[in-house]
Formats: sequence, structure tokens, C-alpha cells
Amino acid sequence: MKTVSIQKTNTNFFLPATDLLAVYQGVSKEETRYYLRGVYCEKVGESYNLVSTDGHLLMKSELESGAHIGSDCFTQTTDSDSGFILSVDITEKAFKAKSNRALWVYGDKDTGVLQFIDYNTTAPDEEHNRVGVCEFTMVDGNFPDYRRVMPLETHEFALACFNPALIARFQKAGDILAKARGQKAMGAMSLNAGGNDSPMLVKFSGEDRFTGVLMPMRFL
Repeated sequence: MKTVSIQKTNTNFFLPATDLLAVYQGVSKEETRYYLRGVYCEKVGESYNLVSTDGHLLMKSELESGAHIGSDCFTQTTDSDSGFILSVDITEKAFKAKSNRALWVYGDKDTGVLQFIDYNTTAPDEEHNRVGVCEFTMVDGNFPDYRRVMPLETHEFALACFNPALIARFQKAGDILAKARGQKAMGAMSLNAGGNDSPMLVKFSGEDRFTGVLMPMRFL
């Protein structure tokens, strides 16, 4: 494949492919909720986050150093955050590209093309091989204020019921993160309650950047 040089312009975003693939496990499959059928990419101060939700769970990854989300990409602006909703087919073979280094994705809203780069995070200025490409779209819609469902405080024990299929989606995200580390599995997944019958904060031991929220099932 062609060797390219990374150019971080205002209209581009540059993200770790592993984080994008892991967080994508939380997007909605409902056609009517089109604004949830993608990953929300935001810049908050000097930090960058990827967020997904389907109303029953939420997944969030705080991106590592080197990530970039250009301000010209933004489709919405509020006092606390700005961002855009990225939609892509994660079954594309480009997500399975072979690389000796970390796989990152580089996209431009004007071209709609996602480039997959074998990126050396310790030498960001050197040239990197392009190992795959696929198309993406920007969802025209407003992503919900996900921060309002994040538990403000958690308790070690609480009473709640959860859909096991939702927990399995978190486990799949954990498997993706573990594979990128060369591990067979992530550490233990913990569920930390904000109180009885309230959202659970989901974490993996040994993984500080990836967190989530699991909404409890309610029975009438």
C-alpha cells in the first residue's frame, strides 16, 4: 500500500482504530434513532472522547495522546463540549488490516474516506503505511447529553436487574481492547452502582480510558 505522511488539518480527525471499534459496540441498531447509529467524537478542552449509546447502555473512551479532532468538523456546539457523529461499517475488512504497529484511522469530512494507518505513537512525524481504506458518513443530528446519566457517586453493592445481552456487548468491547494489547482477555469487569435501581458505572481493571454506563431493567 501507499506510504503517506499524516497531515493534521482542521477538517481531519485522527483516532486509534481500537478505541473506535470498541466504542462502536454500543451504537443503536434502531433506524428511527438515526442520531445514535454512530460514535460521537468530541473535544473537551485538550482532551478527546469517543461515546456511543443506544439508550440502554453507554460506552466512552478517553483517547490517548496523539489523537486529533479538528474544530471544522463539528456539527454542534454547546458550552461544555463540541463534536460530530461518525458512522462507519465496522465489518469492513480494513478494520482487520495487518500491521506491526498500532492501527489508527485518519478521515476527512470532505472526502468521506477513512484511511487506516500503521502508526508509531513514539515517532509521530515519521511516514506511516496506509494499510486500508473505507468510507464513512457524518450523521446530521444532535447527540444526547450523555453526561447526565453518568453516576455522580457509586456504591459497592446495590439492587438492580440487567439484560445479559448488554453485558455481553461490554465484554466484546473488552475483547477488542485486550486483543490490541496482545492479551487474551481484559481484566475483570466491575459494575459500580449509583444506588438501587440506578445506572451502573462499568469499568475494566487495568483500563482507565474506557468506561461505560449500564442502565438497569425495570419491571412493571
